[in-house]
Amino acid sequence: MKYVRTAGFLIDLRRLPTEHRKLFVQAVNTLLRPALDAGAHTGTVPWPRALRIHRIGANYSMTWSFASPDGRALFRLVEVNGETVVVWVRVGNYSVYDS
Repeated sequence: MKYVRTAGFLIDLRRLPTEHRKLFVQAVNTLLRPALDAGAHTGTVPWPRALRIHRIGANYSMTWSFASPDGRALFRLVEVNGETVVVWVRVGNYSVYDS
């Protein structure tokens, strides 16, 4: 699975406290990546319930933490040469939905 990060995502990621960044990376590696590899984006298998993934327009919303810290991310899935690529749009807290 390939990833592309937007400029806004990179800015958001740099602003995340180290602890929050680690939780985000852990959620991506242990829950999101295996789900994508299994075909969750095609409906073959369900999305991990722990991530509460849902669509917001062209983007997907992922909640990787509800308690402190409130952790959310927006991503988009695109096809490039027949391969699904994750485009990370925003990461942080509930404010990622503001833009």
